[in-house]
Amino acid sequence: MKNNDKKRKKDLTWLFWYINEKYGNYQRKKEKPERRKKELSNKSIKIPNFAILDVTMVCNLNCPMCCVKDRLNVKTDKSLALEEIKIVINNLKDHHVERVMLLGGEPFTRHDLVDIIDYITRKQIKVIVVTNATLIDDRIIEKLKKYKDNLSFKVSLDGIKNTHDLIRGKGSYDKLIDTVKKLKNDFVVYFNTTLMKINLSEVDELIALTYSLDIEGIDLYFEMNYTQEEINKSEQMLKTKICQNISDKKFEYPYEDFLEIFKKIKGREKVEIHPSILKNTDNHRRFYHSDYGPVKLSCNVSDAICINQTGNVRMCYFSDLYAGNLLEQPLSKIWNSERFRNYRRDLIASNMTPACNKCCMLDCVN
Repeated sequence: MKNNDKKRKKDLTWLFWYINEKYGNYQRKKEKPERRKKELSNKSIKIPNFAILDVTMVCNLNCPMCCVKDRLNVKTDKSLALEEIKIVINNLKDHHVERVMLLGGEPFTRHDLVDIIDYITRKQIKVIVVTNATLIDDRIIEKLKKYKDNLSFKVSLDGIKNTHDLIRGKGSYDKLIDTVKKLKNDFVVYFNTTLMKINLSEVDELIALTYSLDIEGIDLYFEMNYTQEEINKSEQMLKTKICQNISDKKFEYPYEDFLEIFKKIKGREKVEIHPSILKNTDNHRRFYHSDYGPVKLSCNVSDAICINQTGNVRMCYFSDLYAGNLLEQPLSKIWNSERFRNYRRDLIASNMTPACNKCCMLDCVN
C-alpha cells in the first residue's frame, strides 16, 4: 500500500509539472503577438511568474561548450550571501513568482544550497536546480527529501559514458547515473543535453537512457556558436559584451545530420527540443543557416526574470545589460523601467541580433 501511495504522489507531482509546462507554453504562445505589440509600443508588460537565479558562478568542471564559461570562477565576482538571497526571494514572492530555477556555475558548490532551497520552498515557491550532479551525495539527498514536492532537478548529460567523461572528466558519467537513480525515487528529474558533433550520433541512446531510468524527460539544446563578425555586430547593437563561443562554423556537422535529429525525436513524449522556434518545421533550415527572412522573431527571456549572482536583473541572460538590483529596488520598478522597456522595444524592432539566432530562448510570434 505504501508503495502505491508513493507512486501515486509521484505521478501527481509529475502531472503538476506537465500541465504547468505544456499549458503554460500554450498560453504564452497565445499571448505572444499581443506582447510583441506592447514591446514595440514601449508599453509595460506583465511580470513573469518564473525566475532564473544564478546562485554562484563557481563551477567544479570546465566544459568546452559552456555558453557562460567566461563568467565562471572569477575571483573578484562575489555571490549573494544567504541573507541577501532571502531579500531577493522576498522581492520575487511579493511579485507573485511561483517558480525559481537555480543555476550557476554549479549550484552545489555552495555549502548553504540546502538552506537556500529551504527558504524558497517555505515561501511556497517551487525550485528547479540545474546541476552536473557530481557534488550530490547521499547526505545531501537525505536532507533534500523533505522538499520533494516542491523541488526538481535538471541534470546535465553530454553523451553516453565515454563521451560524457571526455567532456566532464573520468568517472563523471558513473557518478551522474548513480545520483540520478537515487534522485528519481523522490524527485522530478530531467536530463539537459547540449547537442554537438561529438554526441550527435548518440541521441537515440540518450533517449533510450531517459526511458530506461524512468525519469521525466530530456531537454535537447544546440551549441551556441557564433562567428566573430556575429559577436561584433551583436555587441554593437546591444552596446555591451555578451557571452561568446566563437567558431568559424555555426554548426560543425551538415544540415542533413541536423535534420536527422528531428526524425529521431519524432513522437517521443519525453523529449523536448530547444529553442521553441524549432517546433515549426519551416524554421529548421532558417535556424541552421541563421537566416530567418521575413519571420518575426521574439525572445522568451520576457517569460523569465533573469537574476545574476549579485542580484542584478539581466535584460538578456547572455549579456551584461542590467536594469536594476533586487536588493535595492522592487521588481516592478525594474521590470517595466524605462531602460528595460526601451531595450525590449529596440530588440524586437530590429528583429533580434545575430547572437539571438542560435539562442535557446529564441522564438517567433506565430
